Amino acid sequence: MTGPETSDGEPKGRSIRGVVLVIGTFVALLLWVIYAGSDAGPLAAESAVVSAASGPAFVQRTETEYNKRYEDATGEHDEGAKIFKRRCSTCHRDDGGGLEGLGTNLSDLCFIHGATISDHIQIIWKGVPGTTMRGFSRLGLDRVEQVALYVRSLHGTNVADGLACRGTRTP
Repeated sequence: MTGPETSDGEPKGRSIRGVVLVIGTFVALLLWVIYAGSDAGPLAAESAVVSAASGPAFVQRTETEYNKRYEDATGEHDEGAKIFKRRCSTCHRDDGGGLEGLGTNLSDLCFIHGATISDHIQIIWKGVPGTTMRGFSRLGLDRVEQVALYVRSLHGTNVADGLACRGTRTP
């Protein structure tokens, strides 16, 4: 061998490369757990509290408060619309009309999993098992609420080429 060696005969620098490799592997694994693990993102503490709740217990406001918040917005649901277009329109389309096999029509007045804003929050947060609707708890509760309020604003717009009614039609 050429060059300086350590007392055990290994070339200098090899042990440093080993340490760097171990640390790099650890960091990569840690990042995977934080960002790709199930409900284990930067909002893990909030997710853990919410995931532990059963039913609508985690919803922070009453349905009356959500309805007032919706009415007070007077059609201004810009933040929820931005998130919806970025995260939801792939399956539900920009106008909420839905795509066959992916996402239901959100513009009609037919509901499969509930018609209230609280129901929408639950669905967005947890997803719907056995469907393509996955949970978006990583968005955090405030953003999920904003999306739910925006989805509520789509009700009754009945886009022309939206999917046919599925579920229970509400008045």
